[in-house]
Amino acid sequence: MKTLSFLCILLFLCSEVFGKLIQAPLGDDVEFLLSEECLKGRGRLNLRRNDASTQLIASLENVWKPGPQHSHRVNQSGLSLILENADLNDEGLYEFTCNDKDLESIKLEVFVPSEVAVSEGEDATLPCRSVTAGQSVKSARWRRNGNAVLQLDGTGGITYGEDVDRSRVSIPSEWDRQADLSLTIKRVQQQDEGVYYCDIDKAERHRSAVRLRVHPQVPTAAGSTPLPTTTPTECLKGRGRLNLRRNDASTQLVAFLENVWKPGPQHPHRVKQRELSLILENADLNDEGLYEFTCNGKDLEAIKLEVFVPSEVAVSEGEDATLPCRSVTAGQSVKSARWRRNGNAVLQLDGTGGITYGEDVDTSRVSIPSEWDRQADLSLTIKRVQQQDEGVYYCDIDKWERHRSAVRLRVHPQVPTAAGSTPLPTTTPTVKSSDRTWITVITVLVTAAVTSGIVGPLTFLLGRKRRRETRDEETGAQLNGRHTTNNDQSSDQHISTNGFTRSPDAPEEITLLPINNTTTTTTTTNNNNNNNNKE
Repeated sequence: MKTLSFLCILLFLCSEVFGKLIQAPLGDDVEFLLSEECLKGRGRLNLRRNDASTQLIASLENVWKPGPQHSHRVNQSGLSLILENADLNDEGLYEFTCNDKDLESIKLEVFVPSEVAVSEGEDATLPCRSVTAGQSVKSARWRRNGNAVLQLDGTGGITYGEDVDRSRVSIPSEWDRQADLSLTIKRVQQQDEGVYYCDIDKAERHRSAVRLRVHPQVPTAAGSTPLPTTTPTECLKGRGRLNLRRNDASTQLVAFLENVWKPGPQHPHRVKQRELSLILENADLNDEGLYEFTCNGKDLEAIKLEVFVPSEVAVSEGEDATLPCRSVTAGQSVKSARWRRNGNAVLQLDGTGGITYGEDVDTSRVSIPSEWDRQADLSLTIKRVQQQDEGVYYCDIDKWERHRSAVRLRVHPQVPTAAGSTPLPTTTPTVKSSDRTWITVITVLVTAAVTSGIVGPLTFLLGRKRRRETRDEETGAQLNGRHTTNNDQSSDQHISTNGFTRSPDAPEEITLLPINNTTTTTTTTNNNNNNNNKE
């Protein structure tokens, strides 16, 4: 059922540019409360986007009428102006001018919420994970229906909203070390359903949304899998260090070499040497940054690590599946968009709207919306899903504000249907939680970074147990902040490195061989603690 996202959702001052903020889930109606100046006379409501372009949303001639691009989406209801069915291209600054008076601007942010489904009486964990190391977290808060649920101040003190049962809501006690501000609700009740917003005020601000659904069905649980970091051959003996350099330029000792690798003081149980590999277990968002090897007096090329949490789509064999990838396109100058799986291209859209498909891809089974630009929707639809389609898919949109996301597709055995049955519906992404385990799928991107600010080759030779088989065709990595161009290589619970694939259950190391282009390693794993959202 559709809900209204009210102006009172968030009433804090965000900056000098705008005064109030509305946060709304995709598809909900947004309500702008009209001031007295805007009830009669003449006026305008303009949307100002990030590229400074403006669009007329509605005009006032004693009554409000929709602008030419919103003829069926804007209407007046009493003392409110309603924008129906919000999409990502509606984001921006809404500026009211009524009877020659410029009023306070309102910023609208539209979210694609992740989803948590639990049975009544279970515990639910609503994910909110973001880098905290070196970020000077000033505050963090959870809200629902415009009301505070829980707020954390800079000293670690916690305050609760009115009428909130503090025995039922909590965040991790080690939220700063774990980069985890997920909200746990104990003994979930039907009235707990709704959209919850997480807002972390830090150097790189984080906002995300989670929709909580309460069902009778009990979901399943999942385990965790270690994540490998490869080790250069120069670092097998002698003396050395592996440092993590974060965005704020601070460094942390991850491991040191004295003929064998030993974990640093902050990673006593998470870093292990396994034959020709160094393993970083249970990656979390605070592990993001630049990993710098110095071995036997030699500084080696750095490796950039990015961690993010994909959504999940589950279908039965033979059904259609839609893998979500939604991001603002209006005013963003989209250059290209691509979907990849297992390091291979599935579909690529160029700046002119032309589509090319990967090798061995059945073009009759994969598609994106024809009106992707207007709908801000580059979701991938796979028709008649087969068991071999299972895995992690990556969406990368090259635009002014780069977007990258991941979706894990799970395919259940086919359920027999009656003859003449109608086509099965496209599924939507869900993430499930039980009273003991929160399913988290963390995807790690390891990208070759280079000293001197330009991209260079990844030349870490680990051993000769495997021969070189393939090389990705793409080059280039832009490592300014979180905006990178690299190759997304992943499969469901497999590690793919330059054409090589290893199951997490196998004890073998990953071998990286010298190549002349940028190399990307993508790893997926399941952890017991849960993004947004990439920021």
